Amino acid sequence: MNHYDVAIIGGGVVGLSTACGITRDGTTKVVVVSAGDEAFSGSRSNFGLVWYQGKGDGAQHYVRFVRQAIHEWRGFSDELVRTTGIDL
Repeated sequence: MNHYDVAIIGGGVVGLSTACGITRDGTTKVVVVSAGDEAFSGSRSNFGLVWYQGKGDGAQHYVRFVRQAIHEWRGFSDELVRTTGIDL
């Protein structure tokens, strides 16, 4: 039987990015459970985009979190290109 530290439900853009980030330390075992390409997931319905507009109204901690994620995206996307060889 396999044992994992974290289970992520959803293998779309957000789920796989989360799994990638969690496993960076090399010690955390992650399993991703996905319905596959035929599922009507968030990645499929919004073309893989994570929107910033309109989020966090009245929740400044969330606004800071989203801005930090946007700021860190370039480095993360560069790492994905180096790791996978796929140009995003």
